[in-house]
Amino acid sequence: MTDSLELVHPDPVVLKTPTHWLIDQAFAALNAEGERAATAYKHVAEILKSRKDAAETLLRVAQSSPAEDIGRRWCAYYVAGDVGGKDAAEPLYRAAASALPEHGRDGKCGETKGCEGPRDGEVLVRTMAVEALQRVAERHEEARGLVLELISAQPDRAILIEAVKAARALGLTEEAGKRLKKDDRWMLDIKMVPVQEVMAEPERADDSVLGHMPPGRGVKQDVPAADCCCTPNREG
Repeated sequence: MTDSLELVHPDPVVLKTPTHWLIDQAFAALNAEGERAATAYKHVAEILKSRKDAAETLLRVAQSSPAEDIGRRWCAYYVAGDVGGKDAAEPLYRAAASALPEHGRDGKCGETKGCEGPRDGEVLVRTMAVEALQRVAERHEEARGLVLELISAQPDRAILIEAVKAARALGLTEEAGKRLKKDDRWMLDIKMVPVQEVMAEPERADDSVLGHMPPGRGVKQDVPAADCCCTPNREG
């Protein structure tokens, strides 16, 4: 009798319906780069619009995905914003208005000292839910009231800012202002500019060791350092 080794590969994920398959293709195109991927996503999104169960399936994907799978949940809301009808507005509102996890209180890295933690990922997911709700409201006027309701719900400030921006984009600035607390009305004046206007010039010449440091600050090393917040500060 001789020993033998057999490699057993896991079964591939079974995509239950054609809609699940299309959603999988949309996610793949959304996370790829280049004009070809952008065109592929556009085509898949157009097909998904014709599927009656598209928005419902996307929202179920977002809700059933593991909490730590931020990317998949973010993608589900993104696509829902592009293909969802007016029936998608209420679930998107609930996702955006849901409470964020509490900040960690045990002092561990990633919770109270500035490193990225679970709460940051949840902010990203809810931010996309707000953006998706805005895009649905652009196509379905009946959904606009939910953007204002989100402002009235007074969610976490990061989400509230996104809701105010969405209301402004929908031409609801005056109505949004009536729902904001006096101390939050500065959000109505946030200036939105194309990302190209705030990108750093790649040809900049002040690339010495101190070229990117604020005045009065110095560094002791001249090589990159990926310090975590729990690592002693190396600056002088």
